[in-house]
Amino acid sequence: MSEVVWRPTPEIVERASVTRLMRRGSVAAYPELLRRSWEDPEWFWPLVVEDLVLEFSTPWERVLDESRGPGRRRGSAWLFCCLLPGRDASEELAREISAAMAQELGEPFRPERVLFVDALPKTRSAKMMRRTVRAKALDADPGDLSSLENPEALEEVGRVVAA
Repeated sequence: MSEVVWRPTPEIVERASVTRLMRRGSVAAYPELLRRSWEDPEWFWPLVVEDLVLEFSTPWERVLDESRGPGRRRGSAWLFCCLLPGRDASEELAREISAAMAQELGEPFRPERVLFVDALPKTRSAKMMRRTVRAKALDADPGDLSSLENPEALEEVGRVVAA
């Protein structure tokens, strides 16, 4: 689980939008930015809006936290993983992944559940359809599926959530 397949070069890091955001917020390291975004969304989101120069037809007043779905605590994430060929899903691997995320990103980012699927729902242009995964996990209407390339992946999400 410790094999890293890619790390950005210093040049890529220097040009990254998140580096600019961190400087704007006087944040020294990425894990600190993640922690602050979690602990103080009222600090984080105005920073993002300013950094991205976002304009709204109606000025916004506050951050609305809708992360607490039915019966869920704030920030409780479910992580859907596609395994490399030759790897088998197991509770031990799920615990390793969960621990690695907590170690790398901070304890608030430890996933509540790690679920293994063969594929994630994607559009014909290979963009992952996150909203459909979220909807299926919450047993909600996934909305328009006309651009879904692999409906069997969405059905698999439903099966692993129910298991």
